[in-house]
Amino acid sequence: MELFVSDVQGSVNDLTQTVDGVDAEREKLVAEVQELKTGMGELRHELLGTLQEELTQRYEPLEAAMVAMRAEIAELTSKLAEAQAARVNGVITVQGPRVDTPKPKEFRGSRVAKDVDNFLWYMERYFQAMGNDDQTRVNTASMYLADSALLWWRRRSDDRCGNPIATCVGFVEEFRRNYFPAYAEEEARDELKRLEQKGGVRDYIKRFSELLLQIPSMNEVKAFHQFMGGLKPWTKQELKRYSVGDLTTAMTVAESLVEYKASPSTSRPDTRPRDKGIGGGDRGRFNNRPIGARPPNDPHPHQANAGPNGGGQRKVRSYSCFFCDGPHMARDCPNKAKLAALCKEDEPREEARLGSLRLLSTIKTKKAKEPKGLMFADVKIGVTTMSALMDTGASNIFVSEEAMKKLNLRVEKGASWLKTVNSKEVPAIGVARDVELQLGSWRGKETLEVIPLDDYDIVIGIKFLDRIHAIVVPFAECICVLDKSSQCMIPVHRESERDRKMISAIRLTKGARKGEVTFLATLKIEDDKGEGKEVPTEATQVLDSFKDVMPSELPKKLPPKREVDHRIELVPDARPPAMAPYRMTPPELEELRRQLKELLDVGYIRSSKAPFGAPILFQKKHDGSLSRPKPRDT
Repeated sequence: MELFVSDVQGSVNDLTQTVDGVDAEREKLVAEVQELKTGMGELRHELLGTLQEELTQRYEPLEAAMVAMRAEIAELTSKLAEAQAARVNGVITVQGPRVDTPKPKEFRGSRVAKDVDNFLWYMERYFQAMGNDDQTRVNTASMYLADSALLWWRRRSDDRCGNPIATCVGFVEEFRRNYFPAYAEEEARDELKRLEQKGGVRDYIKRFSELLLQIPSMNEVKAFHQFMGGLKPWTKQELKRYSVGDLTTAMTVAESLVEYKASPSTSRPDTRPRDKGIGGGDRGRFNNRPIGARPPNDPHPHQANAGPNGGGQRKVRSYSCFFCDGPHMARDCPNKAKLAALCKEDEPREEARLGSLRLLSTIKTKKAKEPKGLMFADVKIGVTTMSALMDTGASNIFVSEEAMKKLNLRVEKGASWLKTVNSKEVPAIGVARDVELQLGSWRGKETLEVIPLDDYDIVIGIKFLDRIHAIVVPFAECICVLDKSSQCMIPVHRESERDRKMISAIRLTKGARKGEVTFLATLKIEDDKGEGKEVPTEATQVLDSFKDVMPSELPKKLPPKREVDHRIELVPDARPPAMAPYRMTPPELEELRRQLKELLDVGYIRSSKAPFGAPILFQKKHDGSLSRPKPRDT
């Protein structure tokens, strides 16, 4: 029992010591925690101070940026308000680059509708170019008013007759109400209904355009029919040929038409009796004229007429044509020509111009000329130029088989047949499509039919001439092309029947039927291979004498190469030999002539020409004479 108590006592003592150690550790831990709390508080205060300082530094520029943004927003708001106010007024002013704009003419109070419209139109274009605002437009427009128009504006600007004009729209309305005639559109419609082409096409178009501007309510279709209704028949026919369908195209095509008419020098002569002057004649006809004046039909109205005293200026009577308002009488008006207009195009080439062709009736040809034969023109197919027969009796464009091979045309099989005079129908060889063809200045793609032709390579028929609107003028030796794409005059050349070196089978048959003398000549080409031909006796003798040299048959290949090739060594940069040429003395030349003459007379030698010569040397004999010349070996 005592032992147990002692053990328990020992355990209690150990537990007490352990509890004391734990208490000491707890106190130590509490002290450390307290120290840590103190350090964390100090660190928190330090971090808060640093963070507050940084926030303060960042807040100042942010506040400045916000102030600047508020100012910019206020400025943009004011500009937006100005733009909205300008939009309400109907005009937005945009500052653009300054341009040198011509100033419009002054308006002096004319009450003609055309003058009013022109002034307003010019002012509108001027304001658009200058970029003025609404108030500036009104002030600027008032500066171009003069005479009665200026008086009207001064009265309106002083506010004597109503509210003052502050906008450009109000200015235009008030201006048109005061100066534009109320009956202008009605009169323009009546005149447009009665308007007809009596003179030139351009005069009619000008007057029609002026009247059309005074009728803004007329639509495009009605204006087109009104324009076509007032044209002359030939002009209307030309426009229908061009298939015009609107007013703008019709005016453009009509202005391009050219009226060919006789020049004033070719007009009919005036056969009326003229004043005989002072010397006599019909004096009582112009007794009411002042002294020195001419009758009304004087062809020189601007020349001074010296009277009996040699001085004085005569009076000139003025005339006005009711067709074109020209300074002449109606019977002499040049616009009365009735020839249909022809389209023309100026070209730099001389052969493709129609400038000199004014009237077909004025072309003159030489008389007493023999028939010239068929007509041929130069046709360019691809890059090859050939002569083509212009045949109005043919239907299409025909090409011979030989010409097809020469032109390298790609031919397709066709189903067409060919029928010529006094012959049966035969199938065509083929058809070449989309072939580039040029006739004068006209270019296009055509379809060529390849047929068997003997006399000509190319034949151009009537359908092609119709497509290009061609006029064939045989006596003038030309073809006039009036196509829309190209207008030109193409010269042609004539081939007489007597100059032809070939005749057709039909002509040969007709001649045989009539019993004409006909000669038939044939050429036979023989292939001479040299077989069975006799060798001359002299050649046989020469061959026999050189049997050991001449082989029995010629070699079929080159001889073998020699071991040593012949060559002449050339010395580089060597100078030519400075030696005097070989010359004869007069006695040597005389002796040479004598001996050559003897040999020529005997017949041992004969005169000849050689591309080279050999030098000759003379040798003295014992008697001192010169020996016979011998060729020098080289």
